Amino acid sequence: MAEQTKIADSIQSDVMPLREATDNVTALEARGDFKYKGIFGLYNYVLESTNRFSTNRILPELGQLKREVPLPENKFDEYITELTGRGSMKVPMMLMFPSIDFISSSGKMSEMAILCRPTQSDGTSAKRYVEFYRQKSVEALNSWLRFNESHWLDMDVDSLYRSVSQGAIQNTHAGAVIAKFFVLAFDRKPEQKTATYKTYVRPIIQQLIDEKKLLYLKDAALNFHTIQFADEPSLKHRVELLSACCATAIPGFQNPVELDPDRISEQVEQHYRGNISPAQRQVVAELRLVLAEFQRLLRNRREKEQKDQLGNALTDLTKLDHVVPTTHFRNWDEEFVRRVLSLPDVLNVEFPLRGKVFTFLLAKPKIYPAVIAARKSLDEKGDETEVRILSSMGVGRHLEGDQLHAFEDLEDRIFFDRLPFFTRLWRALFGRRRISKEESVMIRERMRKEELEEQIQIKKKDAERTTRRIAEEQIEKKKKGPTDDDVVPANTFEEQTAKTKESMRIDERAEEVLRKVIDLLDAAWDRKELPNRTNVLDGVPEFEGNEDTMIFFLKKYGRKQIYSFRVMREDPKFLWPILISRRYIQRHGKRLLRESMDEADRQRKAMMPEQEKFDVATAIEDFLTKLMARR
Repeated sequence: MAEQTKIADSIQSDVMPLREATDNVTALEARGDFKYKGIFGLYNYVLESTNRFSTNRILPELGQLKREVPLPENKFDEYITELTGRGSMKVPMMLMFPSIDFISSSGKMSEMAILCRPTQSDGTSAKRYVEFYRQKSVEALNSWLRFNESHWLDMDVDSLYRSVSQGAIQNTHAGAVIAKFFVLAFDRKPEQKTATYKTYVRPIIQQLIDEKKLLYLKDAALNFHTIQFADEPSLKHRVELLSACCATAIPGFQNPVELDPDRISEQVEQHYRGNISPAQRQVVAELRLVLAEFQRLLRNRREKEQKDQLGNALTDLTKLDHVVPTTHFRNWDEEFVRRVLSLPDVLNVEFPLRGKVFTFLLAKPKIYPAVIAARKSLDEKGDETEVRILSSMGVGRHLEGDQLHAFEDLEDRIFFDRLPFFTRLWRALFGRRRISKEESVMIRERMRKEELEEQIQIKKKDAERTTRRIAEEQIEKKKKGPTDDDVVPANTFEEQTAKTKESMRIDERAEEVLRKVIDLLDAAWDRKELPNRTNVLDGVPEFEGNEDTMIFFLKKYGRKQIYSFRVMREDPKFLWPILISRRYIQRHGKRLLRESMDEADRQRKAMMPEQEKFDVATAIEDFLTKLMARR
């Protein structure tokens, strides 16, 4: 596109100097054969209108000029041809250029041919007039683009197929659609049409590309490019047209009844380098480019929708001044709950309650209001559940000063009731209801173990119930007799055996690569490093530097062996999640948890804490605490 811009800027809208042009027109008017009688009136009307441009910002349009200067039809066309340099004189005495106006009532374009005669102060350049109407045309096109949902409504598969068959697919692109609005009837020669396009149309298309209203897509391998409308409805419509055209033009290409970008993409890649004609290759190349852009827009829209949904969820949570279970939000499915749990501004913990395990949530800005609500529940109802949930969440790490003291006092109240009977009695008699820090740590740890044991028992019972239900369903199924799906054809035994052996070979190879990944991660943790996907990509040659291959492998084979967590810092080195193996956690998890808690406390108490160390330690602590709570 840079080449197009360069060409557009290099062409000037120049005319003959004013005195010379006026003398020439006067001479034509004065000819003895009266061939050009009335031409000076035409010229002078355009000149006077141009002189008033600085005041009213209007130049005469061809239809208006025809009404204001009455001349025979053939004479009018002949004079315009001569004055604009399209006749015997090759240097124009006045300029004619295309422009458009948008009619909002109908959504259509009004095409105009504008005329001007630069004044004495302009010299020979009509640049300021051209620039003014160019901007008006861009504004009209923007209105037209906003008005229509799709800009391919006037095109059908048959017309597209005819263009493809004739090797003229470029005549159906967005640039060609826009260029049709800027056709001058007086451009009768190919070089005149080319000059009008380069001088007036191409800069408008370039501006729309710069403003991202149009897309310039290029396939360098095939030396193919296309200009497309950038909005999602138009891209979708274009994909549908191109896919249907491919189904007509290319044997074996199937056009889904409902748009299926993934299925179409598979077929496009299959035929992209196949043995097809140049015309077929062009339509496949365009479909490949447009489909990729359409899929990118779909991903961006889905990501934005997910982000908006998470933002709304966080807003809903922030309205609540107390801890709340995820079941409170009935429209949240399991996948959405997982995304909410990953938000840095949300605290969460699994807590056993009334024979079930609930996941409780709390927005960080509402930590202290939740402490107040928990104290109220304890004072009025004697219910310590909310206090225990807040304690399990570790909200004390996010409080300081009087707020931290208030929460610690609240914890002490429920911890005091768990002291040995005679210790409580003795302290109650002497009015000393405070407990020591050592006692607090000991009781908190005991309560945590009790909660974990209760969770394990509840989950174990749930698993047993699920197993029993599945077994009962299988028994009922067998009672009804085998179905066609249960019958295995006799001739498939050898095929199944071969597939099983091949699967075993693949799994053995995958286990070998997975061991390399785990060894690499463990070695990095031993060196006090925080490994991420970059370390794995660089350290395991089997991935051949392909990030997509690595991610697919880890999702398929490493899901149960490799965990990840995030360090919430605006720092490039923490862009990707930190990876740690299940084996390393089994061997060193308790030590890591203890060290991270100590480091977080050390930074919290330091005169000049290091924020990065605190964030890393807190992230490791939160991750390990949640992970161990699930076990």
